[in-house]
Amino acid sequence: MKKLFFIGLRQASRYSLSKYSACDLVLIVGKSDIKNISKELMSQFDKTHFVDDVCDKYKVLCRLEYAEVFKIIKDELENSEEALFFCQDEANIELVARLREDFKIFGMKTKEAAFFRDKMEMKQKIANNGLRVPKNCYLNQNSDTDYYNHLKDKLGDKIIIKPINSAASNGVFLVSSYEDFKLFFNSLYSKDYTYEAEEFISGRMYHVDTVIFQRKVYFIESCIFNVPPLDFTNGYSTSSFPIKSNNSKVKDFALSCVEALGMPDGIQHTEVFLNDNDEMVFIESGARAPGLFVVDLYKQTFGINILDLEVSLFMNKKRFDVKTSNGKHAFSVVWPTKNGIINKNDMPALTGTYNITWNYKEGQLLNKSKNAIDILAFILVYNESYDNALKDFETLKHFEIANFITN
Repeated sequence: MKKLFFIGLRQASRYSLSKYSACDLVLIVGKSDIKNISKELMSQFDKTHFVDDVCDKYKVLCRLEYAEVFKIIKDELENSEEALFFCQDEANIELVARLREDFKIFGMKTKEAAFFRDKMEMKQKIANNGLRVPKNCYLNQNSDTDYYNHLKDKLGDKIIIKPINSAASNGVFLVSSYEDFKLFFNSLYSKDYTYEAEEFISGRMYHVDTVIFQRKVYFIESCIFNVPPLDFTNGYSTSSFPIKSNNSKVKDFALSCVEALGMPDGIQHTEVFLNDNDEMVFIESGARAPGLFVVDLYKQTFGINILDLEVSLFMNKKRFDVKTSNGKHAFSVVWPTKNGIINKNDMPALTGTYNITWNYKEGQLLNKSKNAIDILAFILVYNESYDNALKDFETLKHFEIANFITN
């Protein structure tokens, strides 16, 4: 009997686990997620193991202890069953790649995984293939004016600073002045991270999501952001709207970037800009499914659960035809928390149906979101027509779902 190991809690509830009833399903998650996992989800797995994990300063990335995970898998495979590993958790992509090597399991290995985790190595690999990336450099631990002016000369008047291997817009900061530069070092800088500085790109931002097996593309679709994810931590809602038109310029560029990174088997999530000069610019790519409920959007809009597609390809280990279908036109909006007491606003009139989820209650005192996982509320909107979906998107993309009382 095949054993399917799902490593990390992220996106685990979005797999159609009942489809794999002929397999043993094993979930391995960190102890920091004990409070986040439901009994209902655990009941869908044959076994759930909790292991020690080490979280970063903001608990965005929690890395599982390799030795514990290795021992669990070794014990589970004592009868030499066939196994596959699946992981949508940015913090543990490299851990799972190492496990595949140690257990000689099919899938992406450590050399490929490294390019999807280190943003500097990633951009160098892309640039070496003749594709446009932001001008960039490692950031020194130096906040004086001479160094700031050096960065301005090298990268431009606006500079993005971010950790080279974090996620969810964690630690990302826009510098537009020397005062901003000092503020970053005084309030956000952490010795836990290595940082990069890069050129600020102005334009329209997209994410392109792919499922690849044996260098064949089984799924490629794109969504446009209403604002770059960085703006989420500055108090702006983030919308993700699937583009059903051809959009070949964006898709072709993103696929070229994935090819430059080795085109590994599985899911890739790639973020790109179409800048103000009509140039495509690579930002970053992850070897995992997109966040912000995009898996649900694709399922509603194109009739495909990309998580299940990855599992099916890995289990069959052979190519097969995949057809998308024209479903409803869906999009999502995610709102950040802010400083103050929540006072919910009434929803505006929409043409479509929607499901809204609040992570906090009316009257709670909150602090401003520090990253893209500090979510106040999110909504999934479904329409029968593209035009109506676009109208609802325009209605919601700048809508404030709550006021925050600060006195």
